[in-house]
Amino acid sequence: MNVADGQQALAVVLGLLIFHGFIGGLDVVWNHEHLARLPRQGWARTEELLHAGRELIFALLFIGLGWFEWHGVAVAIIACLLLAEFGVTTTDTLLEDETRRLPHSERMLHVILLINFGAIVALLLPLLATWSAQPTSVTFVSHGWQSWALLVIGIVSFAWFLRDMISWRLLRRQPQTQQPALLRPAPEFNQSRPMLKRFRRSS
Repeated sequence: MNVADGQQALAVVLGLLIFHGFIGGLDVVWNHEHLARLPRQGWARTEELLHAGRELIFALLFIGLGWFEWHGVAVAIIACLLLAEFGVTTTDTLLEDETRRLPHSERMLHVILLINFGAIVALLLPLLATWSAQPTSVTFVSHGWQSWALLVIGIVSFAWFLRDMISWRLLRRQPQTQQPALLRPAPEFNQSRPMLKRFRRSS
């Protein structure tokens, strides 16, 4: 990938990250906070921990890609963040199916986020391959308004990470109550999930 193509691809990636931050924020405020009220539900403490992990990952991605280029072995840091996000989202999806019935608005936003994240990864992988061939360094860069927008989104994401971590710690002190019947998933979703059950008990 030449320099011009790399800059164009990165500009698209940054735009998709800004879009991801907006849609993800809408999902958190409307679905998690307003509809499900997850930070105040004893049964949602494991989900709160997963959400905090995702918010930290994206805070690092927003600021890390908005203001820096990662060359040589430093590319591994971005790759690890992408892999961590995949693991968190997969676990969170299975947990949500086991513990609560998602509203249509949340499922719709999750589909949009999944497609958008796939596009980010698809565009970012060739760029990371190009960066990995360069001498190892972390270079400060600025992409104008996109960098500033990602800085703001990254700060908000990190603030929400702290908020959900505090919520998780408070919920750990409460009994893990059962959610109302209206929010429970269909019975078939609760069959034989031993790994998720162990994870929920440990959190």
